[in-house]
Amino acid sequence: MPLTKPKETEALKVYHQYWDSYFNRDVATFGTTLDEAYEMIGTSSSEICHNKADGIAFLQAQITEVVGKVEMRNRTISSKQVNNMFLILENCDIYVAGEPEWNFYSKLRLSTLLHETASGWKVLQQHGSIPDGKVQEGETLAFQKISKENLELRDAVKRRTAELENKNRELEIEAALERVRGLTMAMHSSEDMGKCIIKMFSELTALGVDEGTRFGIGILNHDNENNQLWTARKDGDEVKMHIGNIDMASHPLLKSARKAWKAQIPFHKYVLEGEDLLNYYRMLNNAPDYKIQIPLEKLPKKEIQHCFIFEHGFFYAFSPREFQPDLIHITKRFSSLFEQTYRRYLDLVKAESQALEAQIEAALERVRSCSLAMHKSEELHKVIFVVAEQIAGLDIYYDSVHFLDIQEDGGLEMWVATLSQHYAPKIFVPYLDHPFFNQLIKAKKEGIELHSRVLDFEEKNSFFHHFYKNTIAKSTPDERKQFVFQSKGLAWSSFPANSLSLLIANYQARPYSDQENEVFKRFANVFEQAYTRFLDLQKAEAQAREAQIEAALERVRSRTMAMHHTEELKEVIQVVFDQFVGLNINVEHAGFILDYKEREDMHIWLADHQQGVPTEITIPYFES
Repeated sequence: MPLTKPKETEALKVYHQYWDSYFNRDVATFGTTLDEAYEMIGTSSSEICHNKADGIAFLQAQITEVVGKVEMRNRTISSKQVNNMFLILENCDIYVAGEPEWNFYSKLRLSTLLHETASGWKVLQQHGSIPDGKVQEGETLAFQKISKENLELRDAVKRRTAELENKNRELEIEAALERVRGLTMAMHSSEDMGKCIIKMFSELTALGVDEGTRFGIGILNHDNENNQLWTARKDGDEVKMHIGNIDMASHPLLKSARKAWKAQIPFHKYVLEGEDLLNYYRMLNNAPDYKIQIPLEKLPKKEIQHCFIFEHGFFYAFSPREFQPDLIHITKRFSSLFEQTYRRYLDLVKAESQALEAQIEAALERVRSCSLAMHKSEELHKVIFVVAEQIAGLDIYYDSVHFLDIQEDGGLEMWVATLSQHYAPKIFVPYLDHPFFNQLIKAKKEGIELHSRVLDFEEKNSFFHHFYKNTIAKSTPDERKQFVFQSKGLAWSSFPANSLSLLIANYQARPYSDQENEVFKRFANVFEQAYTRFLDLQKAEAQAREAQIEAALERVRSRTMAMHHTEELKEVIQVVFDQFVGLNINVEHAGFILDYKEREDMHIWLADHQQGVPTEITIPYFES
């Protein structure tokens, strides 16, 4: 039965809505024009939809590619009824946006089938095709043109493949650089720089550098020949970092690298072979501040150092084979990237230095506050405990911290704080002819500002045998003694402060670094203030004691001068006894011996805690 004209009009209206919403990016309206069983076959292999959801997804995927860049022009639209549906046929020209105007792309043929549903007319099926431009009139397939185009296509594919390979290589390199860059930006401490160098090692080996290559960074300065090295090398399956310092004047290779750095020559190469190669690795294995050991028997016959110079030093690679231009170019890019890494490293070092300085200053302030809070000289042991706590808080290892007062006879008065053992507030250690005593005495006499020394196992144990035997520390628990006697040795740094010294020691026999000693020195300077307060308190206490004694004597003197009868002497002895008690002198009794004569009975006025008043007592004479 033929459909009415209004029905056809409604179907065409939905058809136009379909395309308007498509080109206006109106996904919601576009969805309302589709049937749930929507089918679509377009002009390309990807343009296939089997339901409404596929159709909406297809529109969303094509929006950025098509909308605003493609137009349908010269449209001719016709419709005809097919059973109870309308088939809408459209021919049009496709134009694409270009500069300065729109350009013709292709003709397009569309067949769209709509059917009526309870909610209105819906697009049920659609098919689109583009005419084959190769076919000439009267032909079904363009065989000659296809053959010619296939040859042209083959050449184009070769060119494009080479382009893609180059592009893929570039993307591979850039991805490797980005991974290193990401690790660089994620650095939280200066110690993380080693991880960045190891990452560079792995990325460069993945890009074709020989696994036997050693990569590293040399940081140089203009003031001296010292060079800080950070080297990554393969050791079995593991990549290890070696960090240290080396003298740039110790081998021709290093001299030439420093010369290239001073001249800022971008790329420098040095070939090691024969005796020159052996001399270099002998020097490297014996370098005191660079802990690396490379087996001389496993050395290649020839090795090439490739140096890539940047502002603060050079990025280097030792390889048994010379780098090809492509590899040199890649490694240069990694070297340039390391400049960013090193700037980040310097920023972190500066930030860590500032944070450490604030931490040190806070620790010193705690010591200063504790010092100023002292009310009695005997509270000095509290200060040494605070010093010990603050040094531990700075992550500096020690086994004991001391205040030392070297006596005239060479004995030591010391206040001690340790990580685990609590000692008495003050310990006296008698002199022993031993390096520990003799070195400290010598340093004091010569006024040495910093005195450092390391005792070996035997020297350390002979000192501690003396210490535990001759001091109140003899009651130290056996576990602590065992720990001390089994330890490797004794290393200390001491700093004089007035007549006392601050001494920090460890039983690992590890000398303290210059940076650690600098921190200790600052504690010693603050302690000097504490000791000044200690001396002030001692003086004030002595003056107060003297005033207390003088007042007591004056009371005795006054009562003596007030006597009118000899019997009042018993009242005087009571005053004497009371003054002893008032001065915190531990006395059981006090007495005056009356009219003393040798080998006769003894007559005494006696005052004590038990008697309410002094009593005259007689002790008969006996041989004693």
